[in-house]
Parts: sequence; structure tokens; C-alpha cells
Amino acid sequence: MDAAMNDAVRADDEGYLTIVDRVKDVIKTGGTMVASREVEEALFTHPAVSEVAVIALPDAKWIEAVTAVVVLRAGETVDEAALLAHATPVAGALQDSEARDLP
Repeated sequence: MDAAMNDAVRADDEGYLTIVDRVKDVIKTGGTMVASREVEEALFTHPAVSEVAVIALPDAKWIEAVTAVVVLRAGETVDEAALLAHATPVAGALQDSEARDLP
């Protein structure tokens, strides 16, 4: 188990990690409990989204920040505002987010 990410992981003989389960499904953000699965399901219904995983990252202001890792479908583009507008009716705790591009 990766204590920082709250996921149960398995390493194979070559050192590759596979996430096998989520130990913690609720993110505590600013006094609100957010179910990561609900946010994932809301984002996944956007037509540009191919894959999504929602995790909690430590945050000085909110305790934990709801953080979505999103993979878009080939050839699709969408900005953060559109994804937030799409998901917020279901997952209202996303209003104070910040987009970050990963390498």
C-alpha cells in the first residue's frame, strides 16, 4: 500500500506497479467530504474524456485538494473550465481548482 496516495499497489518482477484497490474513497476538502468515485463518474461522462482518476493531494488551505488526472480521447481538446462546468453539478467541491499539466 502507498500510504501517501492511499492506494493498494502490487509490484511485478520488473518493478512495474499496478494499482489494485483504493483504500480511501473519500477526500476531506475544506470541511466537505467528497467521494472520489462520484467526481470520476461525472468527469467520465464528458465526451472528450477517455480515462480519469481522482485522488487527494495535500493542501495547506483545504487539507486535501480534489485532484483529477484526465486522459483525453485521441484528437480531443477541452479546457479546465469546461470540465469543471460539466462535473460541478454532480461534484460541487471542484469550484476552487487549479489546472496543472503533467509531463
